[in-house]
Amino acid sequence: MLAIAILGIIAIMSLKFWDHSIRPLPNRYNLPLWLIILNHLALAPIVLYPFAAYASIFLFDNSDALETWLTFTLIVSYPLLLLGTMHTSYRLYTTTKAVAIMLPVAEIIIFTTLFIKYIILPV
Repeated sequence: MLAIAILGIIAIMSLKFWDHSIRPLPNRYNLPLWLIILNHLALAPIVLYPFAAYASIFLFDNSDALETWLTFTLIVSYPLLLLGTMHTSYRLYTTTKAVAIMLPVAEIIIFTTLFIKYIILPV
């Protein structure tokens, strides 16, 4: 149920309502195709979200309630961070192109590094 609600929020956030028609967000900013593809690649960690959301249920076995709720909130809300970065990159492209390009690139590098460190090569 939570996954369906999050997918609904993602769909609503990625659409623009204007003149009673639905237009995708990139059309609003007249962005080049390569930037749209780069931002969509940066959204790839959302594929792992159902596993993280399922695993977060087991956090409540811990006795520390505040730390558990903070960790749970961070895990549940990480797709919003990715979507916020994408939206910020789209908005910054017209003013500062270098920052708009570096946001999704940094996101890809960070999540690739964390994936390799904690999933592929755990110690």
